[in-house]
Amino acid sequence: MSPIVGIAFCLLYTGLLVAYVIRMIIQPRHVEIIGDKIIVGRKEIPAVHIDKLVIQGYFSQVIGIKPRGKRLVPSLLCFKIKGNEEEYTEEIIEWAKRNEIPIKYGRIFRWI
Repeated sequence: MSPIVGIAFCLLYTGLLVAYVIRMIIQPRHVEIIGDKIIVGRKEIPAVHIDKLVIQGYFSQVIGIKPRGKRLVPSLLCFKIKGNEEEYTEEIIEWAKRNEIPIKYGRIFRWI
């Protein structure tokens, strides 16, 4: 194996490791619903700016909020509910239905 391939592999591995660590650090701390807005971490999103809600998983669900005009769900807008998952997930789904936000069940494609 040539040294250039080894260096490229090491740089790729290091980049992926750094991206993973950053993603773990910047996970949102809380989710709050206030009227027609949802607050995820420090980001407040009005319902009119949400393209769809994506729910991934069956037993342990991850919820992603896809803003209008974006192709992927930003990592800061992906979260997993801890505690009483079923109750809080149903509350978020009801909020989305009240605000006429489409709900999609499937894989969440997200960006760092």
